[in-house]
Amino acid sequence: MGILATKRGHVARKEQLKRRVRGRVREHTEVINDAQRSIKDIEDAITQVEGCQTRLVHMRYARFADLKVCEKRLQLRERRPPRENFRDAVEEALDRERGVLERSRQDLLSLEAEAQQFLADLQAMRAELSRDTGARRLQVESELAQMRMATGASVSLPEVDKKNTQPHQVIKLLSEEEAKSLKQRSIAVIRKARELPDRADVMLARIRQESHQCTHRAGRQLAVKTRELGEFKKSLEENIRGVAATLTQARMALSKEEGRLETVMGDKALQETQERVNDLTAMVQELQDSHKALVEELRCKVAALDIDNSCRRVTPQAAAEPPQQKTLQQSASAQTAQRCAEPETVRDFSHHMHE
Repeated sequence: MGILATKRGHVARKEQLKRRVRGRVREHTEVINDAQRSIKDIEDAITQVEGCQTRLVHMRYARFADLKVCEKRLQLRERRPPRENFRDAVEEALDRERGVLERSRQDLLSLEAEAQQFLADLQAMRAELSRDTGARRLQVESELAQMRMATGASVSLPEVDKKNTQPHQVIKLLSEEEAKSLKQRSIAVIRKARELPDRADVMLARIRQESHQCTHRAGRQLAVKTRELGEFKKSLEENIRGVAATLTQARMALSKEEGRLETVMGDKALQETQERVNDLTAMVQELQDSHKALVEELRCKVAALDIDNSCRRVTPQAAAEPPQQKTLQQSASAQTAQRCAEPETVRDFSHHMHE
């Protein structure tokens, strides 16, 4: 009876040990499975945040290209002639576009930084959960091995994924309170991270609309400005041709009257001829001054027109190129202005008078 009682007591202790080990294994397994679900949620959130971050970066690059084009246009327009270098509708549109694009860039950078912080937090939580999961798997295996040695029995381990097991490291298990705290923090971060794509979509839509509007407005104002300058150019060219023709006729009349001074007879006739010569000389001088002013006005308009046409041709690739020191070729508009200025200049007239 004593041997039987001892045997029964030994069996009871073995069963008690098995129950304790199985209870701990069950607790560890529940924590492991819960952690695995959290890790999966974290990985899903990481995927969403990374996709959101990619969209933000793409938008920032696109708007940065627009910003460089805008800045290049403003830089080009600083080279306008002084009388044309005033604040016009184009300047206002470009300044507004630059302001909108710079604010958009800062908003995108801010949200990108927030996304990056979410990624860092999520990855840190995933690593901590993975470490704790691996440590618990090792703990389960260790307790089962010790139980088998103590009882001589084989107890199967509930099926769990072993991919995060780290067999050669001794890692301290999280306490129950620490595990709950980590879970709550991960839930909060996951919730905020999942809200990020919706916030990003709202911001991206706003920035896309604002940038499109301001860029389109600047382009439209440039088109209007170049059309106005083109009309001014044509009008000035016609005026210059008219003044040049009148100037030629006045010179011919002056030359004729000057010739009569040598042949006219009588004081009265001489005085009348001299008065006509004086009047024609004043007229020629006035026409010459008008011609010179019109030519200078045309030169300024043509220079402004060429610059604004260059602004319209600016591309993101051209805006990104470093500044180069090279001479600009003379445009067709400038060549036309030069041809208008060539006939009957002040110097020609002065030389004609001395002859």
